[in-house]
Amino acid sequence: MSQRNPPGPPNFEIPDLELEPAVSKRAAPVASARAPAAAARPAPLAAGEISLGDDDDFELIQTGSNVDLAIGTSPQQVQRHVETMDWPNGRTRPPDQLPIDAAEVALISGYGPAPKNAILAPLYAYRVFSQRAPLKKAISELAAALSQAELGRDTELMQLAVELRAKLEANDAFRRLLEPIREVERLAGDRSAALSEADAGFKAQMAHFDAELAELRRAEGSAQAVSAEKAGIAAGTEKELRRAEAKHQRIQIEIRGVMDVARQAVGPAGGEMPPAQAAQLAELQGRDKAFEPELSQARSKHAAPAVNRT
Repeated sequence: MSQRNPPGPPNFEIPDLELEPAVSKRAAPVASARAPAAAARPAPLAAGEISLGDDDDFELIQTGSNVDLAIGTSPQQVQRHVETMDWPNGRTRPPDQLPIDAAEVALISGYGPAPKNAILAPLYAYRVFSQRAPLKKAISELAAALSQAELGRDTELMQLAVELRAKLEANDAFRRLLEPIREVERLAGDRSAALSEADAGFKAQMAHFDAELAELRRAEGSAQAVSAEKAGIAAGTEKELRRAEAKHQRIQIEIRGVMDVARQAVGPAGGEMPPAQAAQLAELQGRDKAFEPELSQARSKHAAPAVNRT
């Protein structure tokens, strides 16, 4: 009876996890001190742009022993030295121009070598996905730190340029390089002068408007005072008119009362009014006739302010 081989594992393919190349276990070759690797040259600069070197080797340039701006060096030699020297440019190189070592990337990521066995693939995939969140957090923190460092670098360069502005302007080679800055300052001065002129015109116009507004407010105050005075006069005349009309109505009420008493005294048949009621009626009619001028005067005084207001 023939012996059968045990069944092998089914065909299994490790999914593509977009991993970096596996780190070689061999020791990396040590570069010779006599033959250092050539540094990556920065991208060419546009016309009129000043190159000051790279951030990686941004150091304090000691020009005292190389360039003498005052004595002992001709302007032609200084200009030629300035144009041919590899100055720091004070700019951060883009990521695609930075040298990246695959071994360092693999070491920082912490993924480890890819497994050769399909059974270990899930564990490796779990380690890869678990390392992504810390790596993203570290990248964001380093990006913030880089922004702060760039801001500090730009501030220091600005302060250095301000402090050395007088010495740089005194040299022909640097004076030509500072021409764009002088042009920007000239444009800023022209715009500032134009804004100051426009602001002065607006201020003068606002002062004119304020004077007109103050005059209108004085006229409004005078009109309000006159209106208040007329309103007071109208209120007084109205009060006198109401008092006069009340007296007149009271006399009319008394006359109607005397007439009612006289009608009751003579009865339905009618006849002459009794002497007592006749005397009272005559006295009330006399009072009413004497009161008519006072009532007319009160009515005319009350109507006079209304005529003046129109």
